[in-house]
Formats: sequence, C-alpha cells, structure tokens
Amino acid sequence: MPQNAAFSFRLTWAAICLTLLSACGVQAPQRKLPAAISVPLTESFHDGSALQNAQNLAFRALSLVGTPYRYGGEA
Repeated sequence: MPQNAAFSFRLTWAAICLTLLSACGVQAPQRKLPAAISVPLTESFHDGSALQNAQNLAFRALSLVGTPYRYGGEA
C-alpha cells in the first residue's frame, strides 16, 4: 500500500472508532414522572361482583410472580 493510502485507511478507521465511541458515555436525560392521581372507587361506579372479580384477578396474578415460564405449554 502506498503511504498515502495507508494514512487514508488509518484515518477512516479512526473516524469510525470515534463515531462508535462517542455514544458510549452518554447518560439519558432524567424525566420527571407525573404525580400519581388517586381516584377513590365507589360502589356507584362498580358493581360489587366486578370489584371482587378484579381483586381475585390481582391476587391470582401476584401469586404467579416468580413462577418459571413453560415454553410451548409443556407440562
């Protein structure tokens, strides 16, 4: 390789490396989360059985936390 071509090759690789390394240390900007909105549930909006079903579903979901996944429905 002529000396000019070798310099061009090294310069190209240096530019590629600097481009790739420029994104390594960037910290994502911190976003502020909106304050939680508390809406009281009243019986006028929900049937008592619907609320009970929602609670049962939530307890069932929490009971499954940590259960290993079975691929493809394996027994």
